[in-house]
Amino acid sequence: TDKFLLNDPGDMTVDTYLGYTVSREDAFGNSVTTGSDTVYFYTNSTSPNADFYDAPAGNIISSIDITNGFSSADFWYFDDESGTWTITASDNSSSPDDDAGIDDATDDVTVSVLPITATQFIIEADSSAIVGNNLSVDIKAVDDFDNVETTFNNEVTFHTTGSATGNNIVVSIDSGVGTIIITDEVAETVTLSVEDTAGTGLDDSFTTDVTWDPGALDHFIFDTISTPQTAGVNFDVTITAKDEFENTVTSFVGTVDFSTTNAGTVSPTTSGSFVGGELTESVSVTGAGTNRTITATETGGAPTGTSDVFEVLAGPTATFELDDPGNMAANTRLGYTATRKDEFGNSTTSGSDTAYLFSNSTSANAKFFNAAIGGSEITSVDFSSGESEKNFWYFDDTPGTWTITVSDDSPADGATGIDDDTDGVTVGSAITATKFIIEVSGNTANVNEIITVTVKAVDGSNDTDATFQNNVTLVASGNVTGEGLVDIINGVGELDITDATAEGVTLSLSDTEATLLDVSDTEIVTFQAIATGGGGGGGGGGGAPAFSLSGNTFPGALLTIFGFSDGEKIPIKQVTASQSSFLFDVGEFSGFDALGFFVTDADNRDSAPYIFPIDPNNPFLEVRVPSVTPTISLIKSLVTKGGLLGIEGHGSPQSRIQIEIDGKVISTEVTVQSDGSYKALVSTGLLDDALHTVRVRQNKDGVLSNFSLSKSFRVTRVVIVATDLNGDGSVDAKDAGIFVSKWLSSRTDARSVLDFNNDGITDARDLNIFLQSLKL
Repeated sequence: TDKFLLNDPGDMTVDTYLGYTVSREDAFGNSVTTGSDTVYFYTNSTSPNADFYDAPAGNIISSIDITNGFSSADFWYFDDESGTWTITASDNSSSPDDDAGIDDATDDVTVSVLPITATQFIIEADSSAIVGNNLSVDIKAVDDFDNVETTFNNEVTFHTTGSATGNNIVVSIDSGVGTIIITDEVAETVTLSVEDTAGTGLDDSFTTDVTWDPGALDHFIFDTISTPQTAGVNFDVTITAKDEFENTVTSFVGTVDFSTTNAGTVSPTTSGSFVGGELTESVSVTGAGTNRTITATETGGAPTGTSDVFEVLAGPTATFELDDPGNMAANTRLGYTATRKDEFGNSTTSGSDTAYLFSNSTSANAKFFNAAIGGSEITSVDFSSGESEKNFWYFDDTPGTWTITVSDDSPADGATGIDDDTDGVTVGSAITATKFIIEVSGNTANVNEIITVTVKAVDGSNDTDATFQNNVTLVASGNVTGEGLVDIINGVGELDITDATAEGVTLSLSDTEATLLDVSDTEIVTFQAIATGGGGGGGGGGGAPAFSLSGNTFPGALLTIFGFSDGEKIPIKQVTASQSSFLFDVGEFSGFDALGFFVTDADNRDSAPYIFPIDPNNPFLEVRVPSVTPTISLIKSLVTKGGLLGIEGHGSPQSRIQIEIDGKVISTEVTVQSDGSYKALVSTGLLDDALHTVRVRQNKDGVLSNFSLSKSFRVTRVVIVATDLNGDGSVDAKDAGIFVSKWLSSRTDARSVLDFNNDGITDARDLNIFLQSLKL
């Protein structure tokens, strides 16, 4: 602490009490809340009765302590002699010592023999505030010289314009001053006024303006991007910096980095500076597609924003590309695919292009065809609008290694115009099929799983005869479906089969088309039931899989068991644990990749989920959870700095609840009650004014559970209105629901929360205070 400060509560009349607030700050003007300081009071009044009190007409005091966790303390001054006197707050116990040690604070007060008679209402508030923050507004009954009439007790109706809270709220004026807390989520200038609805006769024409400024940068938004765009062609994007309430942050003048999660890149990668919170930048995207987006991230920071999806079309054709289908045997045809692409590698579908085909083979019979069998001889392929690929087949009867070229000109012109592409193909000696072989990708499959069976016509070295064009019949034992005639094209054919029965089946061939090829090859495929995995092992022995679950939780917990199949979460069953422990079999199941569960307490709070992958080598999943994660909720998510954060939930009886804030376990622990409930209060005095996270875990007989779900709360220096029962910064229908619940409760501790005037009882006066602050 570097200095004490005194507020200026105005002047007073003789024989009255004037309320003061003394506060402490460090050398940089920051409020000090750590440690304890004693403040001694002095007055130069000539009256022997001038003194200081701890409350109006309370106890006489000569000093007061500002204790740890607080930055200020209140006291009252009494005088019965008129004049102008100096009030001093000092750290010296014998006399004021000016700047020695902690700097003294002084205030001059005029004690008048005449009473102050109010003639008007005035409004005092800061002229600016940040959206989302609370603003304290004082309404005072004053005379023509703005002196407060401390004997004035009545009420006045408060009004705000725009979106600010507090409009049409009745405010009680006690000892000449009334206070209301307002806020606004819209960046705007609002006018504050009052209305003399109580008929006091005081002038109520006073008004004042408050400008609500945008909050901190929270995210960026994009204006809608017109669609479609063309790859590599610049277009304008407009981006606006926004706070959490969607107000434009006009003060933001930084830059953003552009990125895209889609194919291709975005250029430029970094923007120019924002002006007035807005930026229009010319960008281009190289990746074509229908669901393209652009993301803007503050350079060197975290706030981001992503555009709506838009389409990017490929640019003009810049290159032809050939696939690599491998090599071929003499006197066969090899299938090729030619693709046209723009300069960024996007497949082009707009306009029409002709691709000419060339081979440097020495054979006079080397040719291109438009079909694998028969068809017509061709020298080029035409891409029509909407097409990016064209198929053609190459025939050669002369062994050797030859180059296939696709070009936009005849003869081929390399990189002129549309770039050419080539593929080297080796033509081997002719292959003559002597037998059929069966190929299966893996010889084990799950029941009802579709597997592909490939049949090939091959020679004695199992090389495929690409000239073979005939059929053969696939035969399968058991309950397989999908067997039958296999259409062999260019030496290869396929069929899809499946089986609903867990069994081993034999695949064989029948030469129903009289090809005279060897059909003696067979393959065995095993179709098996969906196996389940072990979380502890045991059981098994065949049959349908099953799931056994046991562990410790809180009494009356509702366990929800679910499975994952292809990423979809599917409920299986729900069971209530009658005691703190549970043991039951879920029963038989199939078709899941993983299983899991979570518990729900009596107040409908969910625990963190448990998920167990299935091991296909074990048909039985046995899971033991020694200590299920506790549930958690916050009594209020907005806490005044130095106040207490309330945490409640359910856990295993007699376990110890450990609390973690912002990733660090704190020293505060509580014990779970016999009914499974727990409550904890955590001081926020050492936490920054910011958003924080909290989660809990339980220690049951030395066994630590996993952490619970995380909850967020905000610490603020703004005093929270007592009637804001859920601590969300406003008094509304949600608080009304909480009020009714606690008002009707038979529990004394629940009703005591509603004692807003702190008179020790909860009655109609507290109800009136709540109704006056309620904003519906």
